[in-house]
Amino acid sequence: MIADRENDLTPDEYEANRPKARHYTITENGVNYEVFEAPTFNVLFDSSMAVVRNRMLPEISKIANTLKNKPNTSVIILGHTDSDCTNEKNLALSVKRAQAVKRVFVAKGIDESRIVAKGFGETKPIISNRTSIGRSQNRRAEIIVVTKNKK
Repeated sequence: MIADRENDLTPDEYEANRPKARHYTITENGVNYEVFEAPTFNVLFDSSMAVVRNRMLPEISKIANTLKNKPNTSVIILGHTDSDCTNEKNLALSVKRAQAVKRVFVAKGIDESRIVAKGFGETKPIISNRTSIGRSQNRRAEIIVVTKNKK
């Protein structure tokens, strides 16, 4: 891999920064739940922008329809940036990107209580930021579908 701004992104780090499907058990108010997290889709953004592109809407609509049909399902939206700009600006932009995707879900009728939106700035690249293609892939909001079933 090509060196990033301050460090090398090794293949292991590349994989570690990509959300993985997870399955675990939690207890809430004395009730055990089985939880499944499945990374579903990356919403890509233009440089320095937090506007959801029209071409991203069909896939977001599919996920929204899944949420409508499965009330025990929610989403986590993780906003990211490339390494251009300062850490502070990138963190703020990543939060705006996650919030922009959240607004699309809310506009499609998904209750806000079923959506978590967080920003990570430039801290979790999935590929080197040294190329324009790499930067374009890092300007994203990852959508993770979470299903919680009583055990």
